[in-house]
Amino acid sequence: MHFKNIWSLIGCLPLVAGAALPIAAIAQPAMSTAPVNAPRRISGPVPSRTDGITVTGRATVRIPATRMRINVNVYGRGPTQSFDDAGKAIAQAMQRNGVPDARWVLPLSGGGNGNTQGTATGSIDGPTREKVETITRSVLKTLPESVAGSITNYNVQTLLAASDCSAEEARAIDAAIADARRRGMLVARAASVRLGDVVSVNATSPGTGQGCPTSPDDAPSYAFNGYQPGNDPSGSTDIIENVFVTVTFAVR
Repeated sequence: MHFKNIWSLIGCLPLVAGAALPIAAIAQPAMSTAPVNAPRRISGPVPSRTDGITVTGRATVRIPATRMRINVNVYGRGPTQSFDDAGKAIAQAMQRNGVPDARWVLPLSGGGNGNTQGTATGSIDGPTREKVETITRSVLKTLPESVAGSITNYNVQTLLAASDCSAEEARAIDAAIADARRRGMLVARAASVRLGDVVSVNATSPGTGQGCPTSPDDAPSYAFNGYQPGNDPSGSTDIIENVFVTVTFAVR
């Protein structure tokens, strides 16, 4: 069928419900009459910013030891009777010279290379450099001559322990946080911002974990960074605690 113009086409459209569709209804989409809701206001505090400055502060404290363990490790050529007698003689010399609980012990396991090892071990209370030196000299002077022919080598190991480290550890944590704030201020100044409040604190390494008990009922935990007369000229009998604290500060 050929239509001369658009008006002829419209006149041929079918009627709906007994009336022709208006031209406006064909030319424009229907508009929704549903009400538009306004954006809902969220109550409560505005979420805080998640950025900040994170730094690590450190501090070191020296804790006077209240107890020292002294180990005299002795080496010989095989578990002979003379070697065992030499070890017992060392323990007895320690007992006579200020280490009353000294005893000679042999290892429960070992190698088969022809050498053997034993340890004369004991402990003293209130260790000081002078006290340890006096004990060492006295032990060496009272050893029988037969000991020298029964051992091939020896070394002295001293370990430290403290009965309570809580006050010193608290002081170290305070100092580490103060050091973190100082470092944070340097970073804030370089970044042209102001340092805000503390957001989080994490004690990443609260001390060495040796020498200090974790509760009053703990057995002594000896620190291996103790008195080393061959390496430490000062002969310190203090336990060294290194504390590292990571702190995040807000920025303003």
